[in-house]
Amino acid sequence: MMNNKTNLFKLLMFFGTALFIYGLLIIFDYFFHLHQYKSYKLSNEVITDRKQNEDRKYLKEAKENGYEFIIYPYLYANNNNLRKFSKKLDIIPISGQPNTKVYYCNEGYGLIKFKTDRLGFRNNDLVWNKINDLEKKIIFIGDSFTQGACVKENENISSHFKEYVTYNLGLDGNNPAIYSALSRIFIPKIKPDFVVQLFYVNDFTEDNGDFFEKNLKIKDLEKRYLSNQSEIELSIEILNSINFAKKIINDISLPLPGERPNVFIRGMRYLSLPTMRMYISLIYNKYFFKLSSTTKNSINTLKQTCIDFNCEPIIGFITNSSYWEPNPLTNTFRKELKDYTTKVNVNFIDFTEEINSFGNLAYAPKGTHMSPAGYKIIADKIKKTLSDLD
Repeated sequence: MMNNKTNLFKLLMFFGTALFIYGLLIIFDYFFHLHQYKSYKLSNEVITDRKQNEDRKYLKEAKENGYEFIIYPYLYANNNNLRKFSKKLDIIPISGQPNTKVYYCNEGYGLIKFKTDRLGFRNNDLVWNKINDLEKKIIFIGDSFTQGACVKENENISSHFKEYVTYNLGLDGNNPAIYSALSRIFIPKIKPDFVVQLFYVNDFTEDNGDFFEKNLKIKDLEKRYLSNQSEIELSIEILNSINFAKKIINDISLPLPGERPNVFIRGMRYLSLPTMRMYISLIYNKYFFKLSSTTKNSINTLKQTCIDFNCEPIIGFITNSSYWEPNPLTNTFRKELKDYTTKVNVNFIDFTEEINSFGNLAYAPKGTHMSPAGYKIIADKIKKTLSDLD
């Protein structure tokens, strides 16, 4: 009887001590977050003020005028309702809703709005009638920087290539697994002269990579994604998925720009010790960083598809703003990306020097993306590379 009581006491002491230590770690994580927050407090305040005093008004006006929220591919992985729906799909859509008036973002130039093309990308729809023309063509693959986040259509990267027919396949939140799928679907269809795949520093993670890699396991991906009609358009399968996703998103009450969760929800996030885990991950990657398999696969897929369809692959790296979005792994990722492209003999463009020489003017006045001048810097260096290769 005495042994049982002793063992129970030891067990209670163990769990009590563990709970006490865990509580201390939660408190430490909270104050560690506050300490780190000081380094980006000013930029965060600018963004919060913009969201609360500008974006809410712009968003209300856009909705009243019939503009819709873009159904980005990453939502299929990040939104709980869409994730459940996506598990039932054979193919996950990697383009937005087609032929739709959409609102995008504001980072100091007003809310950007546009109409998507027949496939859900940010192009003049007429370019899809030119895929069989003899004019020189370029495909741009990437994320929000490629899409032209928060600037007008005549100010993004692809808009500066008037001497080519350009296909902008960039979408906010895209990742390297999506880049691979875009190469497989659209290079055989368009048969471009050049394909420029642009990486940003946040592409170093494996976030949602495995989720979208299910697309890559489909042998007839191009035939399943696009219709068999003579004119290029989305398949019924993809259209049905996008329309259903649209219904799910419309039924969800999205938070207002700059709206903070209640105190309880904000406090709950510290239970997982997010700040400590993030810094442990950063320290680990600083010494043991390796390119993710999805990043390597996207480069390899681009190269091989260009070999098969006679195009020149180009990889580009866009650096982040140390003011708006500091990242200690920027130079590490850039070096690894450059080394790997050199190893597999793919053209590599590093825009870091040109962007940094322009300073803060290369970036938007109220956000993390590029200014019109910044996007032009990137376009000009790509043009120079194309001239050297042509």
